[in-house]
Formats: sequence, C-alpha cells, structure tokens
Amino acid sequence: MASIRKMQHGDTKQTSKMTEEIMLDCWKKYEKDYYPKKALDFDISVHSPKYYRESLKVETNFAFVAEEDGEIVGIAMGRLVGESGLATLGWISVHPNHQKICIGKVLLEKVIKHCGAESCHKITLCQF
Repeated sequence: MASIRKMQHGDTKQTSKMTEEIMLDCWKKYEKDYYPKKALDFDISVHSPKYYRESLKVETNFAFVAEEDGEIVGIAMGRLVGESGLATLGWISVHPNHQKICIGKVLLEKVIKHCGAESCHKITLCQF
C-alpha cells in the first residue's frame, strides 16, 4: 500500500510528470470528444514543477503525495482560507496504474485529518 506524506520540493518534477500522465489518460478515456486538446495542453502546463514549487512556498497551502516503491502515484492539494475554518481541496488524483486500491480514499482522509488539526469545520472542492 502507498504511504502518504507531505510533498517536498524534491517531489515536484515527478509529481508534475505523474499529473500529466493522469490528465492525458483521463482525456483519452473520457474527455477527448468534447474537451479540446488545446485546453488539456494548457491544464498540463499549469501543473509544472515550478507551479508545485511555488505552491509549496505558500504557508496556507497543503499538498500530500502517495508514494509506492519510491514512485509518486497520487496527490492531494489545497489551501486553508485564512482563519475562517474553511479549506479548499483543489486537486486530488491517482495515477491510472494505481487506481481502485483506495489510494485516493487514503489521500482524502489525510486531507480531512490535516484540515481538522488546523481547526477547519468545512472543506470545499475548488480548483485553483
């Protein structure tokens, strides 16, 4: 089973590559008939190693990765909204080769536990 931990700066390149593979797989399976490839390419470009590095610098952001045999296979990231008691989950995904074995569930449970420890009473889904 994958272990869940905070994302580190050294994880950003591997996480970006994994995210690209996830987005391409999802597009091919479900979205290619209605979601333009140009839009997909933009989405992939946003999830660059630089994006992840910059996100890790923001104190209110959180990011967790699932790792299995030294390979990052999933991610969950979001942010705490000031001192409002609200958190947003902006991105959660698991690589297609590691789906259907509860990694996403364990990532979500880690987010819930983290947000609870930060005195959040609500988590919303929000792309950022």
